[in-house]
Amino acid sequence: MSVNVKIINELKNFITQSATQTELRELFTNSKKDFSRDRKLGFERLVIN
Repeated sequence: MSVNVKIINELKNFITQSATQTELRELFTNSKKDFSRDRKLGFERLVIN
């Protein structure tokens, strides 16, 4: 596996974890309401999938 693919996979895992785990998400937000909207085309669907 090339180095670039490893980096992309690790970044994808980190983004997925930070989007789903509330404790980790709190480290990167100022308020509990930040990034809390339920959108039809949410971050995970647009960026991760």
